[in-house]
Amino acid sequence: MGKTQSQVDEEKFKLFRRHCDKEPVCIDAWCPGADENEVPEEDLLPGEIKAVTFRVGCYTVRSALRVYTIQDSDWYLAEVREPADKGDVELVRKDFMLDEGDREAVRVKSGIFASWGNQYAFTGYIPPWRDKLRITHEISAKHNSNRDKQFTYICRAADPVNGKWFEYIGDIYAIKERETVSDESASLLIYFVFTSDFYGVDTWYRFAPDGRISTFVSDLIHPERP
Repeated sequence: MGKTQSQVDEEKFKLFRRHCDKEPVCIDAWCPGADENEVPEEDLLPGEIKAVTFRVGCYTVRSALRVYTIQDSDWYLAEVREPADKGDVELVRKDFMLDEGDREAVRVKSGIFASWGNQYAFTGYIPPWRDKLRITHEISAKHNSNRDKQFTYICRAADPVNGKWFEYIGDIYAIKERETVSDESASLLIYFVFTSDFYGVDTWYRFAPDGRISTFVSDLIHPERP
C-alpha cells in the first residue's frame, strides 16, 4: 500500500508542510479498495450502512458510510443531530445499494468512499428523505500498538444534495517528522476538502500516536466571479 516520498501529491501536501518546522517523510498511503476488510454487520455502529478497515503505516483506519439526521437540508454543514435509526438506515440502503459492478463504477468515478451512497450526484435523482437525512463518509483510527483500544473519531464529509457545495475526504498518509524517527512514531494525516460556488477550504487532520488531533487549514479560496 505504501507510497514513496516522490509519489506524494505535493500540491496538496504543501499546505501541511507550511505548518511544519521539519521536513515530513511519508511512509505509507491509503490506496482505495486495496487490502480493505469489511466490518461485519453486527459490528456496525448506529446509523452505519457499511464500514471497512485498512492499514496505513502504524494505524488501522476505519472508514464508514453513515447516515445522520439533520436540522436543515440546505445548511452546508448538514447540522448533524443523531445517527439515523435502523428504519431510516434501511430506507437509505434500499434506495442506493448498488450491485458490485455499479458500486465500483461510482467509486472510481468519484474517488471517494462516500460515493457508495452518492448515486444522485451523477443521475440527478432526489431522494425522498433528503430533508431529514444525510449520508456521510466518516473516518476514525487507532494506533496499532494497542489493538484493543477503541477507534477515535477524526472527521467526516457529508454527501451534497442541492449542488450548492461539495466536500470529500481524499488522501490519507502515515508521516513522520524526519527520516531518523521510527515508523511507529508516525502520525496519520487525512486530507479534507470543502468547496462551493463562493469559496473552498483545504484541511489536513493530523492524528498523533498519543491520540491528539490537530488541524491545518488553508486560507479561503475565492473563485473569480463573472
